[in-house]
Amino acid sequence: MSPQNLAPGFISIDDAVALIKSDTRSNPVVDMDWMVVRTKWIQTGQNFRIPKIKRLEKPYRNRQGRIVEFEHVGDANVTISTNFEKELLKKTILDKFREMTGHEYTARNIRGISTVADDAEGVNAVKPRPNKPNAKEGDSIANGGAIIDSNGEGVLA
Repeated sequence: MSPQNLAPGFISIDDAVALIKSDTRSNPVVDMDWMVVRTKWIQTGQNFRIPKIKRLEKPYRNRQGRIVEFEHVGDANVTISTNFEKELLKKTILDKFREMTGHEYTARNIRGISTVADDAEGVNAVKPRPNKPNAKEGDSIANGGAIIDSNGEGVLA
């Protein structure tokens, strides 16, 4: 798609790859942490949002007590038209993440966070912790008479 045919706020796949590759820890231009988590949702025929950021001159603490070092300055959107573009964008994001952090990205498959008290640890053991599903990936789960694959791939029987 030529640049003159793109809607406002959209960039070509080549510009998106160049934008992601230009990101560094000393001079951040995109929110790499946000994008790497969402690589599993990149699909053909869909748009992908690339959040642009800049480093603040003076970091501050927000209401939750976390230090805020970056400011969101806008978004660049890219339309994924082919499987090649989808895989190129995923590979670019994951390669840049590996280059910046020194390790591969591993997805954490957590269904939710629980604050239920653990009786074995005592009364004051109420702290946020991830819920761990009992089923392993690929196991069958009974659901009202139908058997559904645990990774959500549809009805098996």
